[in-house]
Amino acid sequence: KASVTCAFSEFSREELNTTYTLDRVTVIQGRHSFWDKSRTRFVYWQQKLGRWAIAQRWDKDKDLLERVRGGAEVGWAFQKAATTWSEFRGGAWRDVATAPQPALQAPPDAHGAQSAHGAF
Repeated sequence: KASVTCAFSEFSREELNTTYTLDRVTVIQGRHSFWDKSRTRFVYWQQKLGRWAIAQRWDKDKDLLERVRGGAEVGWAFQKAATTWSEFRGGAWRDVATAPQPALQAPPDAHGAQSAHGAF
């Protein structure tokens, strides 16, 4: 079965421009997440805001995966519309036009995944 991915090349922060692959195990705020190959950056669903965002896994010794699972909204970029993201760069949020990301348009819902995998 082909893996489900989303890929970006338009951000000014070069490390965000990569392919993120669906991780059916790592559920964040009710939805599966997407991870880069090195598992240092991830795309996750922000439940309260109803949008996708891109974050790094570690901020020095802080585990941001743990923080976003607890409801925190952190990240370098977030999705505003199908082909518009906002990226934090140089102290300000700037709009970035991106290619459509079909994998994020119909997000795979993680029905019961949290209970199936036990407590985080």
